Amino acid sequence: MKYPKCSQCDAETRPGDRYSVICGDIYCQHCEKDFLIDELEERFDELREQLEDIAGIPVYYMEGKGA
Repeated sequence: MKYPKCSQCDAETRPGDRYSVICGDIYCQHCEKDFLIDELEERFDELREQLEDIAGIPVYYMEGKGA
């Protein structure tokens, strides 16, 4: 029986493994985290504007140790 593979690292998922399907692609637990961090960094300005406009929440991006 074939199991789905992660679209990033080709790790095979087994029954009971945690994985996500995002935009039709399968991500293992580790690659999902990397994908979400990359997506947040790439779309930060867009997401910040939406949070400020819709919810009135000011959002600031900080870099460096402890940020």
